[in-house]
Amino acid sequence: MGLPDDAEVRLGFAASTRHLLQGMLPLVEGYYGNCMCLVVITRTSKAIHEAPLQEVINLMRGTKEPLTVQFMD
Repeated sequence: MGLPDDAEVRLGFAASTRHLLQGMLPLVEGYYGNCMCLVVITRTSKAIHEAPLQEVINLMRGTKEPLTVQFMD
């Protein structure tokens, strides 16, 4: 199934926020609950299709960076 080059594509993934909650989570031994936030990258289908995998990974990492500040606010 081909998309037009200018179609908007959303790449969503879960980013862990457990490291942001140290000291806030229960101190119960064996607590392994999930702590995550949904993050979305929006690009054209052409940009995603033609991008090397490393570039897409860098986009994902760049999107996760401001998450710490946003999460604490």
